[in-house]
Amino acid sequence: GSGRRLIPNTLGILLVHGYQRIDPDLVKPSMRSEIEKQFDLIASGRANFDLVLAHAVSAFQAKYKYFVENTDYMDQLFELSFTKLSETGKSLSKCGRCTRYMKLISQKPMRLHCKNCEATYKLPQGGSIKLYQGNTCPLDQFELVVYNAGGKSFI
Repeated sequence: GSGRRLIPNTLGILLVHGYQRIDPDLVKPSMRSEIEKQFDLIASGRANFDLVLAHAVSAFQAKYKYFVENTDYMDQLFELSFTKLSETGKSLSKCGRCTRYMKLISQKPMRLHCKNCEATYKLPQGGSIKLYQGNTCPLDQFELVVYNAGGKSFI
């Protein structure tokens, strides 16, 4: 062997712990192994592809639904180890929905986040964002920002 090792980071560890707590099958190799056995049966002509596919899709849909309904534990794990989005960034422009200040999150991907509305808005990447003269959009009342990149500016 080359002596190479995979060392999980905090995010990976939290995801595994969260998956184990919500649905242990998601991190066990037995689930993938079972699907591979079904593929082998299809390949040998002993199982019908459409039936196997329908069964697998149904099983994963049920797991997804259960997982989504039980994400509170995952949220708790993340809150213990990571900073909340609403607690990062710097105030920049007013939200058109609630008129409170949104924060510019400069870490990739760059975005604006309104803590009050719990809404996040995508921004163009690879440049800088700043407030545009305090003007607001007449359609949605959001404060305008200007995007600068490569010597060009866009509102």
